[in-house]
Amino acid sequence: MSGTSATATNGRVFTILGFVFAGLAVVILPILFGPAGIVMGIVGHSKGDPRGKLAAILAGVGMILGFLVGVALLASLRGGAGY
Repeated sequence: MSGTSATATNGRVFTILGFVFAGLAVVILPILFGPAGIVMGIVGHSKGDPRGKLAAILAGVGMILGFLVGVALLASLRGGAGY
């Protein structure tokens, strides 16, 4: 097994974790899983997986969506958008 394919395989693991964290950031704890997904995506990209950049971008978008979902849920539990 050559070093290049081993590096790409290692990068793929980080990229997959980035995608998983991006999905989790939308549903639970965006402040934790969003940045973790961004970091995993960047590490995956730097280790040779070209999809790592996409994972990092999606993790950032997932974090923002997670915050918006949290605000919407909090507003609906409080009985509207009144402050």
